[in-house]
Amino acid sequence: YSSLVSGIGGSETFHIEMATRLAARGHEVWSLNHRSGPFNCFEPSRLEAGVRWADLRIVDSAHNDQYADFLLGSPGIWVIQRNPQFIDQLPSSVPPINDVQRFWHVFHDVSYPNATPERMARYDRLIALSPFHGEYLTNMGFEKVTVSSGGIAVNRIEELECKLYCSLREYVRARNRIDRNPKRLIYASSQERGLLPLLKSFERAKEHVPDLELHVYYGWDGYDQRMAQDITGEMKRNKAAMVRGLQQDGVTFHGRVSQTELWTAFLQSGIWVYQTEYPEVCCVTAMDAQALGAIPIFNPIWALRDNVFAGIPIQGSCWEDELVKARFTYEIVRLASSPQVQEAIRPQMMERARARFDWERVADQFEQMAAEDLGESSGFSCGGLVPPGTPALIHHDCTLPASMATKLYGDPKNGDSSAPAPVSGLFGITAFGDDLPKDVFPRRGNGDVF
Repeated sequence: YSSLVSGIGGSETFHIEMATRLAARGHEVWSLNHRSGPFNCFEPSRLEAGVRWADLRIVDSAHNDQYADFLLGSPGIWVIQRNPQFIDQLPSSVPPINDVQRFWHVFHDVSYPNATPERMARYDRLIALSPFHGEYLTNMGFEKVTVSSGGIAVNRIEELECKLYCSLREYVRARNRIDRNPKRLIYASSQERGLLPLLKSFERAKEHVPDLELHVYYGWDGYDQRMAQDITGEMKRNKAAMVRGLQQDGVTFHGRVSQTELWTAFLQSGIWVYQTEYPEVCCVTAMDAQALGAIPIFNPIWALRDNVFAGIPIQGSCWEDELVKARFTYEIVRLASSPQVQEAIRPQMMERARARFDWERVADQFEQMAAEDLGESSGFSCGGLVPPGTPALIHHDCTLPASMATKLYGDPKNGDSSAPAPVSGLFGITAFGDDLPKDVFPRRGNGDVF
């Protein structure tokens, strides 16, 4: 939870936001993940923001039997993110688990080599994060696909704006007030997704708008890890070119920052440029940009087709096609030189984005889906606080200890094939189902300012 302060990626934000928001609605939420370092038997889990944050090793019987019994025997839903093979270590037919627990997988990426048809058939829901992503998974042969989404923390964004704009003390307001610069561009995604072509477009655009600025927010940690595995050397060459481009006049590299700092940067910026060909499955950055008033210039592919509804779409190969690259440069110059056009787009864009992408809408749908999957007999209810002892479990990128598998299947040495009896209830996640209004994810083609 504290990682929100230091800055984290989209899938981690998804995990934390849904865990804390479900907990705030009265559900008991367990979040299991790996922790670095040796297991701390004196603090196997901790309660923060209403969520029980636990080292996955907590379920190992060598550490604590009662936790394993509770997690494995409680009715509810496991929400497994980015780890399809985790299902191999959970039972398919051993009662009573099969009757009281459901399993969902959230796809945060395009490619999952381990998502075999046999493995994914064991899941009760496969969660896509945009309509295009859902279509892609369906076309790949996956069944039981539910369209969900990421979101934005509207409540905290509005708290930030109040702090920056609405202080009753004149000196505080004068000190903290942010003035948006229509000639300030912002980039806030992983570098390989679109920074290199943007740096080149910015260089050309600055010839026509001398006071143009570009502010880049993203650390190199993840890029460097992927670069170390790139045997072609392309990522190393691209990084060298990006480092040179970041040194040009008008460009400021901020690196990794907190969520609050990033939101403040969006509020200061006139334009968000995403000159990408990357297959985004959700793109929370696009949601933040619109909600905070940075007008998009973007390539309307994948989830950007679904989740960007304002600004200037430019379709085509924005890395290779010279005409498409020239169009990005032209639109940057045109929009940066036209603050009145920005202001005509901005108010309605911000209002619509906040209404559409609020995490609370996602939490509403999670509850509805869980109620459908668990049924009335589980004691689960939505639309208000549930009785104590009805928890939610969120699992992220982790592997089941051998002793936990033994508890699930029983110990063969003892001839035991039973599983622990149910303890209270265990609830999990899904969101943005098919029953939402049709205009929630509008379809549209290429176009100009809209």
